[in-house]
Amino acid sequence: MTQSRGRRRGAVALVIAVVFAASAAIGVLLTRSTEQQADPAPQPTPTATAMPTNSGTLLLQLKDSAGQAVVNIVLGGEPGEHAGSALSLPPGLLVPTPAVMALGATPGSNDTLAAKNGISTSLLVRIDATLTLDRLALAGLVESVNGVTVDLGLGSVTLDGVTAADYATSLRRGDVEADRQARAQAVITQALRGLADNDEAMRQLLASLGSLARSTATNDELVPLLEQIRLDALSGTMLRSELPVTVVASGSTDTVVIDQPRARAVVEALFPTDILTTGQTPLPRVVLEAAGASAGYALKVRRQLTEAGVAVVDGGVSAAPLRVSRVLLNAAVPRSRDLGFSIAESLGLPEWAVQASTDSPVDVIVRLGADEEPLP
Repeated sequence: MTQSRGRRRGAVALVIAVVFAASAAIGVLLTRSTEQQADPAPQPTPTATAMPTNSGTLLLQLKDSAGQAVVNIVLGGEPGEHAGSALSLPPGLLVPTPAVMALGATPGSNDTLAAKNGISTSLLVRIDATLTLDRLALAGLVESVNGVTVDLGLGSVTLDGVTAADYATSLRRGDVEADRQARAQAVITQALRGLADNDEAMRQLLASLGSLARSTATNDELVPLLEQIRLDALSGTMLRSELPVTVVASGSTDTVVIDQPRARAVVEALFPTDILTTGQTPLPRVVLEAAGASAGYALKVRRQLTEAGVAVVDGGVSAAPLRVSRVLLNAAVPRSRDLGFSIAESLGLPEWAVQASTDSPVDVIVRLGADEEPLP
């Protein structure tokens, strides 16, 4: 398994790309003892979503006038004695699709599953469907419930559809992002409460929104999911939270990454029956840690893993530097085991550098040590 440094050059891109091609057909990235590969399976379509038999989860996105998803909320779940949850996600959140992009930009992606797969893989939570509404679709939804009533500080006012859409998605002078998210939550909650309580009326509403509302599920699949969320909103006992994040770049919309330890606790509290573990995420996950490797080499490995269809999570800097890189995997999970050995082979690591670990609900942890090949 050990390779010379010269043979490592470009190996990650080649081996991982071959691995990913096999994974599309057989559900694992590489089998060590198998040389033949199956033909890639067709890419998933928006109508391929399988709805759960228990309470489901929906990623609701609201677009502003520029087409950005400025409001993103995960709804649903079964949080103990409460009726459903609502987790607000900032539009500047960086998510793997597998290429890293801001959540707010996902409606413009050619991949209709970008937001669904990116959030599910990042948060390790099952997302059954996404529903993305532009401003006119939100306006139509509000009109269908005869407007929403909001408190503007000087008293309550009932807003029509267009006004409510602007109120929920716009940033006004002096606003911070939290102000917009709070307004959006108020509009969405009232609109959900006012939805029709029969399937046919809800089906007709979705049909009337047409192309202004995009979903990874069919209308027939969305109806029971929306009915569940409507009842959650009516209960008055929904759990609500904002995703804990860390700002990495400030601007009109801050660029943020997930604060993993704090976020994990929040997600498990809000969606205890929807948690994913090793091998269950839509995209294979690799946590990449720097353990003596240069920033340039770590960037190169990250880029090549991403190009191979792997979601790469930044693991920061390891506490102790390593002379030889390590690959940690879960030997009981085929996807973890096969991906881990293929990465180790690509990096030219000896077999003893591959170690079993069940400490983290990811497919593979790669700790890049000082044994890197100099970049060309």
